[in-house]
Amino acid sequence: MLKSEGKDPSLVGTRTDITGHKALVTFEEFITFTTNTSVVNKYRGDQHWMPIAEICFPCQFNYDFIIKIENMKDDVAYTLKRIGEEKLLQYMFEKGGHETKSSNLSSKEAYLSQLTPDLVSAFKDRFSKDYHSFNYSMDVLNVPQR
Repeated sequence: MLKSEGKDPSLVGTRTDITGHKALVTFEEFITFTTNTSVVNKYRGDQHWMPIAEICFPCQFNYDFIIKIENMKDDVAYTLKRIGEEKLLQYMFEKGGHETKSSNLSSKEAYLSQLTPDLVSAFKDRFSKDYHSFNYSMDVLNVPQR
């Protein structure tokens, strides 16, 4: 990813993100990478960089369950109960859980404030189907820019 953006890969692990943790790439570099059409086309076969709506086609299939990462524990428990596999719950999330770095609003605002208005617009364009398909509001992306 760094090479494709013209960055020096030797910088890996020498930088920190806004939370003070070591960072492979900055948030801005990551968003730039995922919204850069020529780069995305180069990595077209790698689903990590694609909008989910282009991978699982939520409008073409009638899914019984959609598990969202922010509600994963509850969604998985609900799904397993609905399919009669409650016994698997004892194996789920045994090590406990923790809040992700980006779970709280102040972290989201801090990350998003690093982006230029053009980059936020490119991100909205690229991932608007995901937001619509999975009932997320794009309003969360409306934070004061740098």
